[in-house]
Amino acid sequence: MAVKYTFPKKGGPVAYTEGGPPSGTSATVKKTDDYTLDGTTMQDGKVIATANTVASKDGKTVTITRKGKDAQGNPVDRVEVYERQ
Repeated sequence: MAVKYTFPKKGGPVAYTEGGPPSGTSATVKKTDDYTLDGTTMQDGKVIATANTVASKDGKTVTITRKGKDAQGNPVDRVEVYERQ
């Protein structure tokens, strides 16, 4: 699966340019500071997931904390850590 999207620097709805979610799904992202983004995904007007993305000040690590439900309705609560190679 591949999804490409862009979002406004000042926050607002995500624009999917490739792939993307099923009809009725929307996402918004808000920049809370120079290193943090908070995202919300909604399905038919209900929040189904949130994501908090934090970049380290040295730019070497990104940590994403996701909470919500998967496609089967099961709870999702995970932390992803990405390191620059």
